[in-house]
Amino acid sequence: CGATMQALFRNPLDEPGLVGLSAGAAVGAMMSLSLGGIGLLAVGPAGFAGALTAALAAYAVGRHYPGVAGLLLFYAVPGLLFWLLAFAPSEKHHQPPLLELSVILRDGDGAVSTMRKGMEQAAQDLNVELRFLIPAEDNSAVQQAQLLEREVAGAAPAVLLIPADREALGDAVSAAAGKTTLVTVETDMTAWGAAASITMDHQALGAALGAAALNGVPEGGTVLLLDSLPGDNGIRERMEAAKAVLEREGRQARVYKWDPDTTSLPDILRIERPRAIIAFEAAALADVAELSRGEDAFPLLYGCGSTSGIAAALEKGRVTAITAVNVFSAGYLAVEAAAA
Repeated sequence: CGATMQALFRNPLDEPGLVGLSAGAAVGAMMSLSLGGIGLLAVGPAGFAGALTAALAAYAVGRHYPGVAGLLLFYAVPGLLFWLLAFAPSEKHHQPPLLELSVILRDGDGAVSTMRKGMEQAAQDLNVELRFLIPAEDNSAVQQAQLLEREVAGAAPAVLLIPADREALGDAVSAAAGKTTLVTVETDMTAWGAAASITMDHQALGAALGAAALNGVPEGGTVLLLDSLPGDNGIRERMEAAKAVLEREGRQARVYKWDPDTTSLPDILRIERPRAIIAFEAAALADVAELSRGEDAFPLLYGCGSTSGIAAALEKGRVTAITAVNVFSAGYLAVEAAAA
């Protein structure tokens, strides 16, 4: 391309950047991106058109204005194109106004840390400012309701809620409907008036875990189900679905209220002698996988979650099987729904 430029303009120093082809192509591509609805396929042709326009303009100037004046005009073309590129309409100029979004979490111990990262990524992409609110007591639906009422009273434009208990939060969610844009995550509360819900098929997840445990537990054997989030919520739906599958196939399902600070699990294992354990959220699965480290006779461990720690435990055999949930995307989509 450089040799062509040198032959065309009879100047051994000419090249695409100097003549203005590169700047012209950049301006054409930028203009196509700034016009909504054209699509990415138009970027290439628009860049070519910009480069061709720049070349023709430079050639015309050189032919019609010989001498020093022509030389100055000739080399002013790239500068003009760069100036146009600098002030061309861009996505930043059309960035939506900043939206303040309140996020009411279930706890502050990182049970939804991956989901939170998805929210933060969406906030960066969509020009949203997040305010994370955490109840003083982990998984307290009563305190979540108080936080929600406070945000609504403060005229918060949008609220994301990760409900700990639908029943306890129902009145507060119904009262907030129409006063703010309320989106629930993980547990569906659209029946109470939430504008949208970003969730997954919890019953299918639980049934899949129950079916997986059937392969490692003989008929009549015991499976310990970890109830890590008491209340009416999506995590409980997973547990109930798994329990139904196990009992239908002749296994004994025992529900154990899981607390990461408790030391009673070894005693429960000695009493119940389960052949398998099922955890229904990533935090509980990671905790139990850590407890199984170095234990030769530990029950088979199944669970829901796909963090790096769980993946390492799965690779080393401390976790038998998992159902993976993309909670990062759930967090991203929740912010996107609230900002729409």
